[in-house]
Amino acid sequence: MSRDSRLARVVHVLVHMDNFGGAASSETIGALLDTNPVVVRRLLGRLKEAGLVQSDRGPGGGWRP
Repeated sequence: MSRDSRLARVVHVLVHMDNFGGAASSETIGALLDTNPVVVRRLLGRLKEAGLVQSDRGPGGGWRP
C-alpha cells in the first residue's frame, strides 16, 4: 500500500508560499518539491477552488496565499 503524501505536500507548499512574500510560479514550487510543475498546478488548482490560494497570469504572476 502506498502512502498518500498530498496533505504534507500542500502544507509544505503553503509554508513556502507564505515565505515568498509574493507570487511564486509553478516551476519554482515544483523545484522546491522536486516534482513536475503540472503536479503543482493540479494541487494548487484544487486549493484555488477551495479559496485558499489565488493565481495571477502573465509576467510576475504565479500562486499566492
